[in-house]
Amino acid sequence: MTLKTRSYNHGSELSRMAREYSGREIRIVLPSKKDALYWPETSRKLWTWEDIYTDICIAGKLETRKTLSPPDHMLIIRSILREVIRDCDIDTKTWPGIARAGFPEILSTD
Repeated sequence: MTLKTRSYNHGSELSRMAREYSGREIRIVLPSKKDALYWPETSRKLWTWEDIYTDICIAGKLETRKTLSPPDHMLIIRSILREVIRDCDIDTKTWPGIARAGFPEILSTD
């Protein structure tokens, strides 16, 4: 079995991909359930990473844990950053980048 992956940047690109792979034996994994809205009517099972995780846990009789969605992830990062700035008495005038709106996203990526 050969594994090939295809990436996309916008959900609207999924329609083109569906036509390209029409009739082939493929598995479809989407990053979120929202992207499934762009996929045309299909009998194929559309999986998200969360679905795969849940199926593995069920098959292995393991307890599932809640996965964090990206908005939840960013809320947690912002909250931790606020606490660190406050508790460590970090001077945001000396370190102005820490107080910028885009810093939590950079921190999250790293």
